[in-house]
Amino acid sequence: MHAFPIDILPEWGKIIARMIPLTWGIDATRRALLLGAGISDTSLLIAIGILSTLTVILLPIGALLFSKLEKAAKKTGALGTY
Repeated sequence: MHAFPIDILPEWGKIIARMIPLTWGIDATRRALLLGAGISDTSLLIAIGILSTLTVILLPIGALLFSKLEKAAKKTGALGTY
């Protein structure tokens, strides 16, 4: 169950939707709040596991990109213009 039915998307859209953490977060929230899923529910554990995995992968990538872009902005003086 997803907030937006990703099953109606083309195959490439399904792949992209499954890589977006918000998809899994909304799914886990919906299962817990609306369907009454507990922490022992397998589908909720899968969503939490995928969210954890995406966090471990995407957080360091985001931090690295932010650091590189911040250095580039400081070098060009772009941060002082806002």
